[in-house]
Amino acid sequence: MRWFSRVPRMVSLGVLVIAATGLPGCARQVEVSGPGPSPAAARAFDPSHVALGPDQAEVGRRYPFDLYVHCAGEYTRFGGLVWHTDVPPGDPVPSPDAAGVSHYTGYLAGWMTRTGPDSAVFEADGRSVGYQRVATGPLCD
Repeated sequence: MRWFSRVPRMVSLGVLVIAATGLPGCARQVEVSGPGPSPAAARAFDPSHVALGPDQAEVGRRYPFDLYVHCAGEYTRFGGLVWHTDVPPGDPVPSPDAAGVSHYTGYLAGWMTRTGPDSAVFEADGRSVGYQRVATGPLCD
């Protein structure tokens, strides 16, 4: 009966695998932090839940962020501050869905990381845009 002595380890391993991967069909929220998103961490824009980040952003923590790019995304508000970039990501052209219908939102879904007291980086679609904190700026509404 040597196999019986391995049952607790096999059951523990099975519980660990289920806990790490989740059960099929079950939704779970995962907090993502770190220096930048992985390719698997791509975000899609959800118009019913626009991600604007926290009121105060911690340095070094990555937040889901929907950058309003209708006006190119040169200025944005994140973490209660105004930010500016000299190289805005621009306004991506909407692409048609499976039915051939294009939907324009004006937002680019990605991640914003405050990298220092006066710097932040927005990442989306494999590109990275650096932002500097400014006192004020023309925010597009």
